[in-house]
Amino acid sequence: MDPEAIKALVFVCVPFPMLYEKYLPLVLEHRLNPEVGLDDGASYQFRWGSFQRVARILKSEGLKVTIHAPFLEVLPAASDPRIRKVSLDRLTWALKVAELFEARSVVCHSGFVPQWYRGEEERWLLTAMESFAYLAEKAEAVGIPLMLENVFEPTPELYRRIFEAVSSPYFRFCLDAGHQKAFAGGDLKDWLKVLGPYIGQLHLHDNTGHWDDHLPVGAGSVDFEAIFEYLYQRGIRPIITLEPHREEDVYPSLEGLGRLFKKYPLF
Repeated sequence: MDPEAIKALVFVCVPFPMLYEKYLPLVLEHRLNPEVGLDDGASYQFRWGSFQRVARILKSEGLKVTIHAPFLEVLPAASDPRIRKVSLDRLTWALKVAELFEARSVVCHSGFVPQWYRGEEERWLLTAMESFAYLAEKAEAVGIPLMLENVFEPTPELYRRIFEAVSSPYFRFCLDAGHQKAFAGGDLKDWLKVLGPYIGQLHLHDNTGHWDDHLPVGAGSVDFEAIFEYLYQRGIRPIITLEPHREEDVYPSLEGLGRLFKKYPLF
């Protein structure tokens, strides 16, 4: 499938500061639908008017948007209630930004790090269930689904229990196969078996299993075929975001996705 045709179907990650200060003209020129990242100081370096301006321009150009909520030091299941409150405030703010952009989704992280919570998984889970139930209600109120993305979680079981407990159509799973390869290891097919029914979005980038390199799709050893075969056979049509971390990797990522679409035409 031609990269130019794929651009209309997917999103490409761009942190808001980089979008505002550098990449907005390129996004418009190349007709890329951005997934706007709200880390890198976006929440405190920019006034609301800056978000309004970019949202207005993207809408006028007919481009679609997804939002990636802040995640650095954001701990929605923190044991300290004050840290948890600040984290939930950051994620609620991201939903307000998403409403401004009329975004298709908001992606967030759980904040789970195995080394921190070893032996405290049950406590963490109960708090996570409460926090994400609260956020799912906020997401439903603005009509934009919240996608929980895997990062350091070693198995899919933690997320399975959260999704079963919250059980909202506005709370879905964002499968990041690159993170699964680099940080969780094990069999990707186990993640699909356990969490496949909850998939609402994919984050696509590649690596060789040693680190989260964010290579173009097909440049590493992530088993994208397993993902696309699973989705195609079940008629699942998720939101897809490409996550290259270098400008020169955008079109190779589109080309890699095009090879997958030829075999598994999801759209």
